[in-house]
Amino acid sequence: MPDPSTTPLLPQLAAPAAWEDPERASRILSRLPQESGLAAAEVAQLEELCARSADPDGALAGAARALAARRERLSGPARTSALAPLATVCASSRFLAGHLSVRPRLVDLLGQPRFAAQGRTRQTALAATVSLLRGLAPEDPQAPGQLARRLRDHKVIEVLRICLRDLSGRASLPEVTRELSHFASAAFEVAVRFHYARLCDLHGAPAGRSARGPSGFCVLGMGKLGGEELNFSSDVDVLYCYDADGRTAGGPLGPLDHFSFYARLAEEVTRAVGASQSIGASILTLNVILAESIDYLVTELEKAGPERLNETLQKLLKEVIDEHGGVIFNGNNYSQEWHEEAEKRGLPNLKTTVDALPALTLPSTVAAFEKYGILTARELQSRKEIAYEHYIKSVNVEANTVIEMAKTIIYPSAIRYQGQLADTAAKLRSAGLEPDNSILRTVTDLTKDLLNGVKKVEDSL
Repeated sequence: MPDPSTTPLLPQLAAPAAWEDPERASRILSRLPQESGLAAAEVAQLEELCARSADPDGALAGAARALAARRERLSGPARTSALAPLATVCASSRFLAGHLSVRPRLVDLLGQPRFAAQGRTRQTALAATVSLLRGLAPEDPQAPGQLARRLRDHKVIEVLRICLRDLSGRASLPEVTRELSHFASAAFEVAVRFHYARLCDLHGAPAGRSARGPSGFCVLGMGKLGGEELNFSSDVDVLYCYDADGRTAGGPLGPLDHFSFYARLAEEVTRAVGASQSIGASILTLNVILAESIDYLVTELEKAGPERLNETLQKLLKEVIDEHGGVIFNGNNYSQEWHEEAEKRGLPNLKTTVDALPALTLPSTVAAFEKYGILTARELQSRKEIAYEHYIKSVNVEANTVIEMAKTIIYPSAIRYQGQLADTAAKLRSAGLEPDNSILRTVTDLTKDLLNGVKKVEDSL
């Protein structure tokens, strides 16, 4: 006979989730035909798909951003076949929903029937990842950054593919964890191959080896990677090993002992496969700033003509220095002195992510990016929202980790130490001696401060 305490929950668990904000959903749906280019019937289909998903509001918001970005960047609506997998993915992963809006070509992959039809074996996963090395020359100083970007992009596509196989029921849980593990192993293998050849080009091959390999270097997967049980949120634990001591043959930067060579190899491999941050956004912004500045200067010089070139150039240089010279500081740019000086000069000093992100959608920012056809106002807004979401999630994870460490590790240790001090003081009194309780009082006060601090963190979440 069913347990009456659980029976009422069963229909709720089986039923689709309801809209948390019906008015917002209605506004998004009303704008969707214009922003995405979808026909009315396709919008209705998407609404139904999202309404039946695990997170209707998240599915609709994520799908709408991705579809609008797809039309804006690629000049046309997405395929109808992409709607169902798009709603499924956006309802389940805000991480992937964010990538779909930033890289709208991924939406087209979702509409391809073969994209998630089959899984990858260890061999096919390695072959797909090794293909990322095409066109990369180890001696090219730009190649390490290019490889890191290719690995990041490949990771997003593979996680998207595996996630869709999981959510659509095409893959069992063991198959999902194996595929994720195969991809991680392949990424390490490719990073080792490339950076080993690169270091050999700089320092010569290790004793008894050649630049073509094998490298004598091993990435030993621990935990879930070693057991082929990685999930979507797993950390990857590895050990780096090398086979023998010695010295490299020497190259343009001189020889290295094997320990230094393989330590550098480990650092490069970790950087290639583990970097969560990309400098691409910063480089893109700097390039836009530079392009706009050069455009302005060249335009003014062209207006003046060759007869007034020197006169106009001198005038422009003075104008630039007078208007922007305040940013030049020849002291220590990391010192408090520069903070104080910048404030005196009226320069903005945005010290936190929350303070800095609004600059992404300032009218001047939007105008510069749109002027050169790089990003639209909607794409900048999407990037800002994704950055806010990532920031909030990261802060929450870190705060909860601090709370757990304080409660389960630090506080119990403090209490034990406090008890030992109190016990020692009691024994001294029983022996007729007056104990020094200063340390006990300090520990007691610090323990209270710890609990008060934990409560403040908890209240702020």
